[in-house]
Amino acid sequence: MNNKEILQKLINGNNKYLDASYNDALISKILRKETFENGQHPFGIVITCSDSRVIPEAIFNLGIGEIFTIRLAGNVVDNGTMASVEYAVCHLNCKLVIVMGHTNCGAISSASSNHLPKDGYLKIILEDIYNTTKSGKTLLEKTELNILNSVNKLKNNPIINKQNDLEIIGCIYDTETGKVNFLKNN
Repeated sequence: MNNKEILQKLINGNNKYLDASYNDALISKILRKETFENGQHPFGIVITCSDSRVIPEAIFNLGIGEIFTIRLAGNVVDNGTMASVEYAVCHLNCKLVIVMGHTNCGAISSASSNHLPKDGYLKIILEDIYNTTKSGKTLLEKTELNILNSVNKLKNNPIINKQNDLEIIGCIYDTETGKVNFLKNN
């Protein structure tokens, strides 16, 4: 599949998700056995928030072995996330990386309030979000800025950029409607 076909597959999957028309074949015992015996061959990577309402495999109507999912509060690209993307791009030959933020994100809201923790690991994530999003006026603008920051971090990674035909894009998942909106400023 080329990048255009991969993106269309995700859009079509999201449309099926919106209609709640699911396919049990995506998680079948046969598929589980096949991926166990032959390994994983995901076509793309989704970096998203750890929020329990954001489930990339369901949102895009994907099954076992189709997408390499990386989750971190606020979909921030930190060292572990970057290493995971390098692995999936270089060793699994993924051709598309999507950074998917979402509406009503608790990490964005917390960082926006500027009541950051004084210590702990959460402080690191929230400070990153706060510094990236402080120019945004609304939570949606701040969410977009946070996504674009993660997209830019990935695009500036020299190991990831060596890969041919790799596309890195951002999108926002609407937790109320289930719709994924791809950002134009990638």
